[in-house]
Amino acid sequence: MAQLARLSAADAWRALVDDGELDPSWIDAPHRRFAWLPDLSPADRAEELRRAPHVPHAAHPDDGRECAWIASMAPAMERAEAHARAFVDAAARWTPRPHTILWVPASPEGYAHMCHDTKPGVWEPDALVWRVFPALAVGPRLAEVRTRLGATSAASALAPWVLGEEAWHDASAPSPFTPALAVFRAGFGILPSSDRVLVLAFPRVTP
Repeated sequence: MAQLARLSAADAWRALVDDGELDPSWIDAPHRRFAWLPDLSPADRAEELRRAPHVPHAAHPDDGRECAWIASMAPAMERAEAHARAFVDAAARWTPRPHTILWVPASPEGYAHMCHDTKPGVWEPDALVWRVFPALAVGPRLAEVRTRLGATSAASALAPWVLGEEAWHDASAPSPFTPALAVFRAGFGILPSSDRVLVLAFPRVTP
């Protein structure tokens, strides 16, 4: 990873493919993008990422070290993408169906904040439960689920998805909450998105 950090992001991305650590299909997948915010301090980059999905993006990450981190998670990310596309397909009655997936880094501790850091022109994915089951917006069930999941912010962010899945159990149509929860089980998350871009979060690279 240290060697890749010295390369440009484009060269690091190509080197990972040439070394067999990344499938060639990742070179420039038309519907997979990464936030492109090079040469920013960590604090400025975190601030800019708050604007996702409305951030500049490219076919690969903007840092060689992050390119290597993505390559190490690529198979799991592909599974998460499949679950995410199944989610938007199943939720199409209530939410847009974006075709492009934008990957952005996030920490588990900061995910709950990012998921509700609203900005113009986005929809909050976990608000799906209130669209499908408006009556659940009042009453004790969400608090009960949060208590059952635990006190962490990451568990709290998962609660609307679990509540929606439990409320759907008698439905005959495919549940949008099932594939959404599969994204989380794979180690990733769904963030506020636009009509054209579905934003997924991956864990930040560790120092």
